[in-house]
Amino acid sequence: MQKKILEKIWGTTLGMFVILSLCTIPFTNPSKSKILPMNLEVDSIMAPSKDTIYLLNKNHYFVQIEVPFQSSQIEEKVKECLDYLKEDSKNIPSELNGFIPNNTKIKEVILEGTNLKVDLTKDFFNTTKKEIVLTGFAYSLLEWEGIESLEITIEKEPLLQYPKRITKSIGINKEYEIDSSGNVQKVVLYYLDEDWNYTPVTKYISNEKESIEVIIEELKKEIGPLISLLNDHTQLLDYHEEENVMVLNFNSYLLDSNPTSQEYIAKTMAYSVIETYDINRVVLEVNGEIFQTISKP
Repeated sequence: MQKKILEKIWGTTLGMFVILSLCTIPFTNPSKSKILPMNLEVDSIMAPSKDTIYLLNKNHYFVQIEVPFQSSQIEEKVKECLDYLKEDSKNIPSELNGFIPNNTKIKEVILEGTNLKVDLTKDFFNTTKKEIVLTGFAYSLLEWEGIESLEITIEKEPLLQYPKRITKSIGINKEYEIDSSGNVQKVVLYYLDEDWNYTPVTKYISNEKESIEVIIEELKKEIGPLISLLNDHTQLLDYHEEENVMVLNFNSYLLDSNPTSQEYIAKTMAYSVIETYDINRVVLEVNGEIFQTISKP
C-alpha cells in the first residue's frame, strides 16, 4: 500500500516537472519575431505637439490657448494655424472665436533664420477688422520657438501701413491710460478671463516709476471682465536682473492658501515681467526663499 502511494506521488511530481519545463521554453512564431525598426517616422509614434495660439473670447479679448499641430513642417504648420484662426473654425472651444476671413489661403511660407515670411491671398484683409486679424495671426506665429519676427504680404504686396518686420512690439488687447505729456510707459500685463485663460494686455500708461513697480501696481487692479488674483498687500522687497533672468523677492502676501490660485498668481506675475522686459526667466522669492522659477512660455 505504501509502495503504491509513493509511486503515485512520484508520478504526479514527474508530470508536474515536465509541464513546468515545457511552459518555460520560449516558443517563437517566426512571423512575429521581427525586431522593431529604429528608423520609424517620429510622427507615427508620437502624439501631436502643442503650441499656443490666440483666439477671441466672448468679451473680444485675445486669450492664449494650446492646440495640437499634426505637422512639424513649417508651411503645413502655418496652414494648420490659419485653419484654427478662421471665423468658422470647428476645432476650437465653443466659448472662443476665430477672426480671419474663411476664404483666406496661404500662398507661400519661407523661414529665414528667425524671420518668418508668409504670403496670403487678398481675402486675409477683406474685413473691416484688419488690426484684429493682423494682431491675432502675428501673435499666434510669434509664440513659436525660434520665430522672432514676421513678414506678411498679400499676393506678394507688403502691408504698407505696418512695419515690414512685425514683432510683439505691435501690442495686443491694447489699453491706454495717458493723462499727461510726461513719461509714457508700455507694459505687458497678464490677466485671467472668466474661463481662466491667460490674457495679455499691452498697456500704455503715464507713469514715472520703474516698469516692475508699474506691473505690480496694475496687477492689483482688474480691467473690465479680466481677473487678477494678486493680493493688495503684496509688496516687492527687492529685485535684480542677471544674465537674462529677473529675480523678484516679495513679502508673504504673494502666497495663497489655494494651490491653484497660487499657480495663477505666479504665472501672471512672471509672464508679465518676461514680456515687458523681454527676458527668458523669472525667479520668484518670498522673504528671500525661492518659491518658483518660471521660464518664457
